[in-house]
Amino acid sequence: MFQSHLPDTTRSYSLRFPVMNAVPQTIKSYNEVTALEFGLLKVPYELLNRKFRTTLKRLGKSNFVISGLCSDILKSLPPVNHKIPLETIAEKLRLLIVKLHEFNIVFSDAVNGEIECAKALQNRTEYLHKAIDGSEQDLDFYGRQRVYRLIIDHLLRLGYFETAQKLAEQVGTESLTNHEVFEVARQVEESLRNKDLNLCLLWIADNRSKLHRLNSNFETEVHVQYAMELAKAGQRKEALEYCKKNLSGLAGNQWAGNVLALMTIIGAGHDFPGETYKKLVSDDRWNDLIEMFRIENAKIFSISEQSAFSICLQLGIAAHKTPHCKEDSTSRCIICRELFDFALGLPYSHISISRLICPYKGEVINDSNVPLMLPNGQIYGENAIHELSKGDEVYDPKSKEYFNLRDVKRVFIL
Repeated sequence: MFQSHLPDTTRSYSLRFPVMNAVPQTIKSYNEVTALEFGLLKVPYELLNRKFRTTLKRLGKSNFVISGLCSDILKSLPPVNHKIPLETIAEKLRLLIVKLHEFNIVFSDAVNGEIECAKALQNRTEYLHKAIDGSEQDLDFYGRQRVYRLIIDHLLRLGYFETAQKLAEQVGTESLTNHEVFEVARQVEESLRNKDLNLCLLWIADNRSKLHRLNSNFETEVHVQYAMELAKAGQRKEALEYCKKNLSGLAGNQWAGNVLALMTIIGAGHDFPGETYKKLVSDDRWNDLIEMFRIENAKIFSISEQSAFSICLQLGIAAHKTPHCKEDSTSRCIICRELFDFALGLPYSHISISRLICPYKGEVINDSNVPLMLPNGQIYGENAIHELSKGDEVYDPKSKEYFNLRDVKRVFIL
């Protein structure tokens, strides 16, 4: 599907580690790269940050267990010059060795995972640095890859993961796509559509600290939904116990809205009248959770609500749109002819100085390419007239007529 017509967009980069010894890189200019590529660096940074925080928690738990075992062993040791009761501490020593081995595995896996994230971050940093201040060859390479990367990102947002993966493999941008983030998001959304909250709760556990920093109430809403499902199934006692476990830490001002409505439903049953309660128990509530998840996931990884491809497309359409545009399949205006529906709702372009474009060659009509008019009123640039002329006649591609060159007149614009 993506084979014969794609240009060369693959290149290998050497990675020099450790990262802390890398030479600081300063941006010398600001252009569309710095405006559109923020997510290319932000996503791997957030992944690295999350892995680091997760590692601290895992190592902290292992360290607590090991410290406890060491303390127990020390307490079991007799005073100096007394015989050590090997039978008493042998089992504790074996357990300590097992825990130390597990700690070593966790530590190695965590370090390797962080190094991979750091490599991805450095790889993308070097890639963008060359796109901003690189050689002409680097800029050309970046330009050829950028279109495909924008399309891949847009496909991932729409859920076309296989298509995006095939295109990324073909153009060599696997390391420059945020496939992991969107794949996890897809799995969470599918579980919510299937009315399953377990995967969503795991996602919340991985990102809890960041959600708290964002003052997000998404975790509270998910817990409310979990308790609601228990209440709807007739397990009102279990729902109350779940609320005690997961909602008891809420601040006083957070006991409002859906939380209070949940308490009412648990006490009075899910058939309690009122629009607020009916909305909470309806199936539309799952769609609300999916939308909330998308917003929070985008905030965590600083992902814009719209893809860069969509932003660039809208910007390009708006640049050609004028107040005079209307749907017309015969018009030479690309908006009127093909993109009128896409341009609806977009602003008009702001043009302080008008430019005339030759309809045949697409060149700007100016003093170096003066406008010339045929007898039928069609106007072309001088370069186009020379190209359309043969002998004493000139051909008009619009009307498919021939005219005498002597009848062609110069047009002056005031």
